[in-house]
Amino acid sequence: MKKERFFVIILSIFALLFLVTFQAYRSVRQSQERYQRIVRAYELYCLGRYDDFARYVDQYKLKELSYLNSAIVEQRFQQFYVAAMKEFNLGNFASAVELFRKALGQIDSKDNRYDEIVYYLSLSLVNSNRLQEAKLELSSFVNRENSVYRSKGLQLLIDVYKKTGEMVKAQEIEKMLSEVKK
Repeated sequence: MKKERFFVIILSIFALLFLVTFQAYRSVRQSQERYQRIVRAYELYCLGRYDDFARYVDQYKLKELSYLNSAIVEQRFQQFYVAAMKEFNLGNFASAVELFRKALGQIDSKDNRYDEIVYYLSLSLVNSNRLQEAKLELSSFVNRENSVYRSKGLQLLIDVYKKTGEMVKAQEIEKMLSEVKK
């Protein structure tokens, strides 16, 4: 009877040690897999495969690398914005329109730079004689009361309405603009 108890105690200890060892192995294995994923994500980032990097980080929920996603978005925004302003200043308004749209795609409408880009996009559209598209873009300034570019946007919208022969709408916006300037 004493031998049986002894063997049961020994087996219980070994079973407990096995479970502890197995759990430790699983934990180390999971950590190793996570670190391998982090290294793979860094490889994608360093290779400049930013879209793959963003998908990979989201897929494997690598929260410790999410700060790089925002850096990538800001970097893309800067690239598109600088290129768009360059094209705008050179008078290449059609290509500036596309680049301004890409820059807008990188930022939120609550971003301080959003209104500036919409204004320059609209100005590029007007200079490209794409007046209908310009009206659509400029109509956003009607509701953006805290925008620094609101007055300029509304003035440009008035000019577009006058060019398209919509004098009644131009007068409505002129009234709105006079209230804004007060």
